[in-house]
Amino acid sequence: QRGVAAAGEWERGRAKAEGNSGFESERQKVEQKTDSFERMPAAVEALLLAACLLAILNSVCEAQVFSSDSGGGISCYVCSSINGSNPACHDPFDSSLIGLTTPCNQGRRAQNGVFPARFCFKLKGRRRSDGQSVLVRRCSVDPLVNNVMKSHCGNFKLANDGEQQYFDGCVTMCRFDGCNSASRGTAASTAVMMMLLAALLLPLKP
Repeated sequence: QRGVAAAGEWERGRAKAEGNSGFESERQKVEQKTDSFERMPAAVEALLLAACLLAILNSVCEAQVFSSDSGGGISCYVCSSINGSNPACHDPFDSSLIGLTTPCNQGRRAQNGVFPARFCFKLKGRRRSDGQSVLVRRCSVDPLVNNVMKSHCGNFKLANDGEQQYFDGCVTMCRFDGCNSASRGTAASTAVMMMLLAALLLPLKP
């Protein structure tokens, strides 16, 4: 009988220990979920802040666009260099060497005369017809590539005095005053915003 009682006590002790272990495991799971939920608002807050910064940057650019479009044209840097013939036109660009053209006027497709430009652009590449390296900063009334205002790298063709010329390189278009001075305008802005986002999210790591 004593052996049976001892066995019963041992069994009850084991069951109690297992119960405590199970309770502890459940408690740890609840704590982990609580920690996760506590971290989530901070992550969401950081993402919202980054989204607000992007929206503000976009609004500033749009404001500059509208002021340029409605105020008689955009102001751009105008220069060109063939095989390095004009070092002042190359990167790193020094705006003190080449003044801003204000306003910048250009011809328009199928129309006579010149008109206030709506875009600044920078073209850097190699001309297929003669293999010469070309760098051009100028303004344009119309989008250059496929009638779309966007930056493009690869193969593209442009009309120059009615003649189609083919290039391998990059053309960057933008819509605020002096924006074609930068090496990479849009990419630089995106990189800055990505670094800000990374800086905001970094402290959230457990």
